[in-house]
Amino acid sequence: MNYSHTDIIILAALIKKPAHGYEIKKRMGRILGKGELNNNALYPSLKRLLKCGLISKEVARSNEGGKPDRNIYSITKEGSERLRVALGQFSEKQASDDPEFYVRIAFFELLDANTRNAILDSRRRALEERIAHIEQLESEGNIKSYSAKLVNMLKQKIKIEIDWISKLQESSAVAIKEVRAGHV
Repeated sequence: MNYSHTDIIILAALIKKPAHGYEIKKRMGRILGKGELNNNALYPSLKRLLKCGLISKEVARSNEGGKPDRNIYSITKEGSERLRVALGQFSEKQASDDPEFYVRIAFFELLDANTRNAILDSRRRALEERIAHIEQLESEGNIKSYSAKLVNMLKQKIKIEIDWISKLQESSAVAIKEVRAGHV
């Protein structure tokens, strides 16, 4: 099964404790740094993850009159294992997709150092390809006034991200050396 970044975020949102749909939406909003996920994306994903056995559902009966019962979702053992596998699978196509990369970064603590570095290396290559493409367009002279300003801003953002990736890799390398040396 291929997992969308929505599937991955749902599984990760349940890794610490079970939740009902609305709570999952709120957790996902915090993870994504924006508002809640749309119900049209959340509930089909929950249904698919249930069918695959990656999450389970328990009905919590409401004791308050008029309030509906709630479905409480939990990640299964298989769901936890598949989450780690899905996070570690990072194709070259995904490396150029910002949301796919950001989801991996958000849950880096679930991955081992080698997998984290492989993801960062793939992302760096994708960004370097973007810069090469932009520079090709610039050299052809087809970029005019405001477009040139936009292209310049995009190039600066890409370079900032590449620098950030380098810093992440440097700190990861230091942590690995400390663990191997027994200093942690």
